[in-house]
Amino acid sequence: FSVFLALLMLAAPDWPRLLVVVHAAMGIIGGLCAYGILRPFVSRGWATAGMLIVGCSPLAMAYRQLLLSETLAATIVLLAALLMVRATLTRANSVRGWIAGLMAAIGIGLLGGAGAYVRVNLQLLFVLPPLVILLAAFRPGRRVLTLTQSALIAAVGIACVLPWMRYNEARTGERVMLIGKDYQRFEEASQPTYRYADVNQTAVFDPNMVAELRRLSVVGPYIPWILIQRSPLALELGADVHPAIARERVCRIAIDEAIARRPTERLTGKLASFAIQLGFGNALPQIRNENAYWTRPIRGVLEGIAWN
Repeated sequence: FSVFLALLMLAAPDWPRLLVVVHAAMGIIGGLCAYGILRPFVSRGWATAGMLIVGCSPLAMAYRQLLLSETLAATIVLLAALLMVRATLTRANSVRGWIAGLMAAIGIGLLGGAGAYVRVNLQLLFVLPPLVILLAAFRPGRRVLTLTQSALIAAVGIACVLPWMRYNEARTGERVMLIGKDYQRFEEASQPTYRYADVNQTAVFDPNMVAELRRLSVVGPYIPWILIQRSPLALELGADVHPAIARERVCRIAIDEAIARRPTERLTGKLASFAIQLGFGNALPQIRNENAYWTRPIRGVLEGIAWN
């Protein structure tokens, strides 16, 4: 995403306005992708309806006004889905069909690899599509092409992310795409939606620090998660390993303790997260406030995108 923004900055001095235009174009591309995904299976009218739903989604329109990676990531996902449909529909009885099928597979792998640098969870684009293609297109007369496509998607995607994983290994000692997974888990667990990580992290903080955090009550009863990297344990581990790895290990310890102490809260948090994904997030005050913030642009509250 940083490279994407850098290219915009080089292209125009007033790059935030250009970003809005590019995001709008991505919205059009996303709608067209939705049409292409649906058209082989439904009538033109239903495909057009799907295009309008995707292209005119209020939440997507709100994100297009913001300096966030969601719009680019959503476009990558829709392009990969379109290629996945094309990959399953290509025929294996001609050279042209093979070429089209293999090119679609390479495209999915490249999108997954590139997407992983935008949002790390887009690594799923070179994990799930091979499985979907196997389920949808593994039939007599096409089995060899289907297996080749699935293997090619995975191979191209892994080839794209492997250099960064090796870089992280050389820098921190761990071959991972993203350093910060457990840090993010602990940050989420500290939020009101989940509510199972709090200041009672005895494996991380000493009693005096816990008392001080309670006295400060920076974010109510839930821990200000940024302080975890300042804990005595983090400082102790940081003397021997890269600071990012020390932070991860401390967060992992804190998460394990929080889950052991408050399994019920963790379960209810997971259920709340699932409800949010189903669209029932407005029942939760935190999500209701977040949605109100993110949809301000389409309600006429326009702010400079560079400062959002």
